[in-house]
Amino acid sequence: MNRILILLLLGSTAYAQRPEKGVWLVGADVANLTVLLPKATQNRVLSGNVALLGGRFVSNQVVLGASLPVEWISAPMVGANTRFNSTVYGLVPFARLYLSNSRLSPYLSVGAGYVTSRFKAGSAEASNSGATYNGGVGLAYFLTKNVSFDLAATYVSQPYRAATSVLQERDNRINASLRFQIFLGK
Repeated sequence: MNRILILLLLGSTAYAQRPEKGVWLVGADVANLTVLLPKATQNRVLSGNVALLGGRFVSNQVVLGASLPVEWISAPMVGANTRFNSTVYGLVPFARLYLSNSRLSPYLSVGAGYVTSRFKAGSAEASNSGATYNGGVGLAYFLTKNVSFDLAATYVSQPYRAATSVLQERDNRINASLRFQIFLGK
């Protein structure tokens, strides 16, 4: 019985290769861990976010698309008896290059776009918008030709303004993501 189950699983994924030119990609980050890269005056903060993804294979290796990231953070402030709350959302076009046409396919990704951030710490509030950019690597595991699970690591830089400051800085982070993607078309 075990041999039959293994043969069925192997047979169902024998043709699990990357989609071709013209196929649409639809997906989401289903699990995401973010580590902010600290400055000397900050402690590390962990947060989670979600991102919806959409794109199209413009060749057999290249996907052009866009991501809609949304992030919520609530963390204790260092040395204060209050919490820091933040919401970030945006639109980030991206390009992805798959490096092989196999069931386990590594890829490179870059993106640049626009995000809006709202911050609150105690009674102080701030919001700002600006350019964001990212670059990363990933590994797609194609369960079938139309479904993949991806592991990705991405460096992200986006605008940041502390609730107690008028100066805008860059918020630099590394995201580790598990993505679920569906490929529609051909």
